[in-house]
Amino acid sequence: MSKTISRPTAALLLALAIVAPLALPAAAQDRPPVPPTRDYAITYRLDSGGRTTNLNMAYNAQLQRIRTEMSPSHIGIMDQRTRRMTMLLVDQKMAMEMNFSGQPNTDPQEMMRDAEFTRLGQDTVAGHRCTIYRVRSQGREGTSCMTAEGIMLRTEAPNAQGGGPVKMEAVQVSLSAQSASRFEVPPDFRRMQAPAGMPGGMPGAQPPGR
Repeated sequence: MSKTISRPTAALLLALAIVAPLALPAAAQDRPPVPPTRDYAITYRLDSGGRTTNLNMAYNAQLQRIRTEMSPSHIGIMDQRTRRMTMLLVDQKMAMEMNFSGQPNTDPQEMMRDAEFTRLGQDTVAGHRCTIYRVRSQGREGTSCMTAEGIMLRTEAPNAQGGGPVKMEAVQVSLSAQSASRFEVPPDFRRMQAPAGMPGGMPGAQPPGR
């Protein structure tokens, strides 16, 4: 199987790489209250490499899983407890499983280990109040605006694949309960392991808009 990743899949990996570290336990007092304490469904505007698109992201607090949809045919499910992500390729009815654990610059647990948070102020995004934090981790720096429940509404971070920063901002927010079935692999999907080199270096992957 080719290691080349489609643009929607690369965009999903990029979005999850930004959000996943912000859904892990944080002990220091000046850190945001994560993982999120309630379910949500958010439509974000994602700006990366000069290309702007929308993606839908949902979270189930009980399962501690994130579901990200760049398109109806490309869906990502990130399990925060097992540090595994599954890419659902809907048209092929295929589930590609990836293990973040131990992967440099992609393992959320490793990224959070040395992360430093600094409060910068308050803002309102998509009608919801949030606290702005400067986040430093593994030599990189970005900002995130997070609610009192630990929900990320806006973030800006360096693009590990080069180019300008990656920006995500909520444009529509729902705090309704999210069905657990949305965070499971459909039983008729064929499961397979991701090729060697993914998701770490992601050989052949092209960032959105490139």
